[in-house]
Amino acid sequence: MPTRLIPFMMTTVVASLIGCASDNEISVQRQELRTDEDTYNIDIVAVGERQTIPITLQSVGPGSVTIYSITSSDPDHFVVLPSWAQTDSDGDGVADQLKLQRGTENDPTQEIVEVNFRPDADGFFRGQLTILSDDSTTTERTEDDKGIIRVAIRGIGRVPCAEVFPKQVDFGLRPAGGYFSESLSIRNCGEAPLTISSFQVDGSSSFYGASATPIYIFEGETKQAEVAWIPSSNNPEYADLGITINDPNFPEGIPLMGNDCENSKHSDWDADGDGWRSCLGDCDDTDPEVHPGAYEVPNNKDDNCNGDKDEAFDETVDLDFDGFSPAEGDCAEGDPNINPDMEETLNGYDDNCDGLIDNNTDGYDDDEDGLTELEGDCDDNSADVHPDIEEVENGIDDNCNGFIDEGSEAFDDDRDGFSEAEGDCDDRDPWVWPDNTEDCDGVDNNCDGQIDEGEDGTENGACSFIVEREETQTIEAPQGGCNQSGGRLSSLGWLLLLGLLIRPRREQ
Repeated sequence: MPTRLIPFMMTTVVASLIGCASDNEISVQRQELRTDEDTYNIDIVAVGERQTIPITLQSVGPGSVTIYSITSSDPDHFVVLPSWAQTDSDGDGVADQLKLQRGTENDPTQEIVEVNFRPDADGFFRGQLTILSDDSTTTERTEDDKGIIRVAIRGIGRVPCAEVFPKQVDFGLRPAGGYFSESLSIRNCGEAPLTISSFQVDGSSSFYGASATPIYIFEGETKQAEVAWIPSSNNPEYADLGITINDPNFPEGIPLMGNDCENSKHSDWDADGDGWRSCLGDCDDTDPEVHPGAYEVPNNKDDNCNGDKDEAFDETVDLDFDGFSPAEGDCAEGDPNINPDMEETLNGYDDNCDGLIDNNTDGYDDDEDGLTELEGDCDDNSADVHPDIEEVENGIDDNCNGFIDEGSEAFDDDRDGFSEAEGDCDDRDPWVWPDNTEDCDGVDNNCDGQIDEGEDGTENGACSFIVEREETQTIEAPQGGCNQSGGRLSSLGWLLLLGLLIRPRREQ
């Protein structure tokens, strides 16, 4: 077995022997560095964003430790920030080393190294940090006798997903000069945290985003954002609300409108609830029996809003020449765009005379579950599907969150590509799935029934990088170990010193 001189111990040992620090014991001053974890986990980070995590360095020996360098095996995704260095060893004006004073196992001296995770794609990232220091206990060393410590680091990158409801905001009828607000619901439909950085409005200075930013929305959460309007007049106003958010597929603008009777679905414009707005022909918006689609009856009122009262009315005559008379189902004989052959559109009219207004459009609650498609209902033909319902295992996205049967064995709850039904032995941990790479984390990452094993029988398995250390050495000296000739060593003293300086060392 080869031997190696340990020059860094010489000063301490000689001083102890010659200076007679103790008549009974001589101790080698141990320099020992450690980290508080072997594998560091980083939470899911949005692709294109950054997250910094702390790596704790600890000095636990009676001698101070100097750190010379910290390098990353994947500097594109795991960046060691230079703030760890505190002293300038070469005088070039740039700090390049860190010194930790002595500590103990129970009361270590600590410093933080910051590592910045920068995912540039959707997926899993692994790296390793290599720390070089004058730690005297590590068995793995560089050619110039620096101690080597390694730690693993890993993180997940995910593309953010956001949904907004309603998809347009209608303020209805509002007087000039007042302050009015409406709410937008923004839901995180992915794994990565959503960040709303700002709101912008194009097309009008009267509308604006009223919620303070930034707004953070985590997985499964829905938060409200307020949009405000101060009408500058009683005329219609329009704008697009832009939301700066980290979802690359988020809509570019949310349409905003106010004081627009013709295109609004707001209840402000239909005071009597008869489905007809005053700006579109209702000559008495306080009486639901009076509107352009009503039949004229002898009551001294203009029931059908054609300007005449109690006029004779022949239901067989097609007065608007749309091909249908009232007897044939035309519910608005004065409007050729309303008849049984028309397609229903989102406009506040019963276009096809079926007795329903805007049915089968995104703004109508067709299944009567309380929500329209504009409000987030992903299946408006089923009352059992909407955002407020509980998910059950049935092959359907019951709660309209973009996932089917989450929480069941058939669903990949941790989004690692495998469900429990497909062999995932821990569907709560995204670092566990069949055939995964085994990590040094005390977990069966690849679901083979073994923990932290390595490939091809590698010694120490996935934890092979963990530092190995030599035992602390203490040298016993005889009573009266200091002679009377001013500190000259006896033969026994020199033999003890030689035994310290030349010791067997295992090849690395």
